[in-house]
Amino acid sequence: LLNLGEPETLPSGLRADALAGVTPNSTYQFIPQSQHFSFLAECSQLGKLIIGLSSEPSEDICSDKGVRTREEIHADLLNLIVPFLASALELSS
Repeated sequence: LLNLGEPETLPSGLRADALAGVTPNSTYQFIPQSQHFSFLAECSQLGKLIIGLSSEPSEDICSDKGVRTREEIHADLLNLIVPFLASALELSS
């Protein structure tokens, strides 16, 4: 189970750490200095401008609100997801 953002910064409905504690054979990881929309593709400059001006700060899907770039966050996601999928697919063969 994976969260984007530190557990203590997430709304309780999005936290997967408690679920991992009661799910057999599960593990829990989180991507630090990220937020829920960090998994999305990077926005263009025009997209950042339009979405930034037309939405509440908490709904700005183009801003990761941290010190890390979306590219860095995506690299972390790939480093966790690819080995997990490779292992899971190997087990199911």
